[in-house]
Amino acid sequence: MALALTIAGYEQVLVERADLGGGWDAFFTAQNLPWYIQAQGWRLVMGIVTFTGFVYLAWDLLTIGAVESAQEESEGAAAAATA
Repeated sequence: MALALTIAGYEQVLVERADLGGGWDAFFTAQNLPWYIQAQGWRLVMGIVTFTGFVYLAWDLLTIGAVESAQEESEGAAAAATA
């Protein structure tokens, strides 16, 4: 995600401020360039990947106690069955 933001920011600064002077016309021109649009697309993709990782992390943290208690119950049942 950082790489996509770096590329998009570099392109935006290069076009808006260096080439076109930093006005409103420069801003809107930079927003329509193919490299900027592609970088924003990659930013979206990596944002989705990051959000998916966060969801898996949160799910794991919220269910870790349930998994451990289920394992303890199954071990207890297995020990009682063999005794």
